[in-house]
Amino acid sequence: MLKRSLIAAAAAGLTVATASSALAAPAPLPKPGAERATSSKVPASLFGMHDHGLTDSAVAADDRFGGIRIWDNGATWSQVNSAPGVYDWTTLDTVVSNARATGAQDILYVLGYTPDWAASFVKPPCSPGSYTNCSYYPGGTGSPPSNPDYWTDWVRAVVTKYKGQITSYQIWNEANLTSFFDTANGEGAPQAMARLTVAAERVIRQVDPSAKVITASSTVVQKRAFVRNGWFKQYVTELKRLKSKPDGIAVHLYPWVNKGPGNGTLKDRANGLAMAQQVVNAAGYKGMPLLDTEMNYGNNRNNGWPKTVFSQPKGAAYLAQTYLESLHNGVVQVDWYGWDDFGLGIWPTSQSGRVLQPGIAYRKLLEELADSKNKGCTITKSVTNCLTMQQGKRSYWVYRPTAKNVTYTVPASFKVNEACDVLGKCKPIRKGRVKVGLSPLQLTK
Repeated sequence: MLKRSLIAAAAAGLTVATASSALAAPAPLPKPGAERATSSKVPASLFGMHDHGLTDSAVAADDRFGGIRIWDNGATWSQVNSAPGVYDWTTLDTVVSNARATGAQDILYVLGYTPDWAASFVKPPCSPGSYTNCSYYPGGTGSPPSNPDYWTDWVRAVVTKYKGQITSYQIWNEANLTSFFDTANGEGAPQAMARLTVAAERVIRQVDPSAKVITASSTVVQKRAFVRNGWFKQYVTELKRLKSKPDGIAVHLYPWVNKGPGNGTLKDRANGLAMAQQVVNAAGYKGMPLLDTEMNYGNNRNNGWPKTVFSQPKGAAYLAQTYLESLHNGVVQVDWYGWDDFGLGIWPTSQSGRVLQPGIAYRKLLEELADSKNKGCTITKSVTNCLTMQQGKRSYWVYRPTAKNVTYTVPASFKVNEACDVLGKCKPIRKGRVKVGLSPLQLTK
C-alpha cells in the first residue's frame, strides 16, 4: 500500500516585471537549424498519459488526453490469456473503449508480460527495496515464453481483436530490469528481447499495417556502463543486426542518478536523453523517433529510495517544461505516469479526483499546442524560447532551467501583448518586459 499524502495547494502567480528589475537579453526568434524542431507539427499524441481509472470508471466529459499508454490497467498478457487459446478481453475492452472516449489520438498497448503457463521459469515475488532474483509482478511475468509460438499467437490475437482501435504496440515494459525481464541464466537477455521484438513486428505488420511498432522500453540509468555496453545498447544493436525497423524507440527518462529513479532535475533528464540518443545513434538508428513512455519526477514509494514530493507550482513547471522541451529534442511522445497515480512526486490530480496544478498545466498545453505548427526553439543560457502557431496565432513559450526569475525583454518583432502562465492566468505585458522563471509563460496577442 502506497503512502498517499495530498500535496499542499499553493497559488501560482504571474508577475509582470518592473523597469527597475535586472534585465535578461531577449532570446531571438527561433530559427530552423539553430535548434531544429522535432517535427513540423506538434502531434496531440506528444501529450501521452497513464490513467488507472480507465479500467473501471466512466470517462468524464473533461477527461481529454492526447495519447494513452495502456499499462497498469489490469490487462497485460498474463491477465488476459489465462491458457492456450483462452482469452478474457473484458477488462481490455473497457480500457480501450474508455481511452478512445478521451479523444486520444494514439492508444499505445504494452504486449508483455508472460502468463505462468507460457513462461520458461517462475521467480519469487520482489520485496520493497529488493529487486534482484525476483519478479516485480507475480510468477513468470518476467520470463521469455518457453515456446516462441506462444508469443506470436498472443500478438496475433490482440492485434486482430483491436485492429483500428489500438494504434501502437509496445513490446515490453522496462525490459532492462531483471525483475521485469530475464533469461534463465541471466545471459543474452537483450538479444532474447530483440528476437521477441522482431517476431512481434512481423505479426503486427501483417495483421494491422497501420499500427506502429514501438520497442521495449529501457530505463536510462546514468552510469558509464549504459553507454558503453549496457542492456539498452545491446538490445538496439541486436535489433539493427536483425534488420528490425520499428516506428519508434522507447526509453524511460525518470532522471535516474545517484538517488534512484525520479530523484533528479530537468537537467538530469536532459542528460539521460543525451545518453539514450548517443546509444541509438551508435546502433545505426540515428533520426529514429524517441518516445519517453513513462515520465515523472520524485518518489513517494516505499522502495528504499529517498522520498521527494513536489509542491503544486513546481510540479506544474516541471511537467510543462518536460513536454515543451520535446519540441526540439527529438522526443515525439511523453507518457506521464500518471493522471491518478500517487507513487511518484508530481500528481496531476488528488486522491479525491480534484485536478491539481500539474493537471491544469497538462490540459493547458494540450489545448494550446496539439496540432499546432512547431517552429522550433532557441536556447540561451538565460531563457529558452519556443515558437508555435495555431490557426494563424503565434505563441512564444519562454522559460528558464532554474527557479530564479529574470526580467525578460520581449523583442518588438514578436508583436505580443499578453503573458499567460501554464494555469491559464493572463496579464498584459507592460513596457515590453516580463519575469521569466521555471514555470513557462505563453506570450501571445
